[in-house]
Amino acid sequence: MLFISLGSSGDQTLVPRIVSSLAAFEGTLLVTHPDPPSIAALRPKNSIVKSFIPIQDALKSSDLMIGNGGTATILAALTNG
Repeated sequence: MLFISLGSSGDQTLVPRIVSSLAAFEGTLLVTHPDPPSIAALRPKNSIVKSFIPIQDALKSSDLMIGNGGTATILAALTNG
């Protein structure tokens, strides 16, 4: 599973491009975005899109994360391996 979250300080306009570029990805995308239906429409297969997903829960079930590089996100990722 690939977790995509640019957080509250990340550029949310990049999320559609990231999701679209992963159209051929066969795994599940777990995505946070303020407008979930707009993102789900780009890649409905194997996608879970919500406005908020607790990062600890998402990281426990993810193999890889794409984030904005904020301190809290990096610490959470390092804590969860």
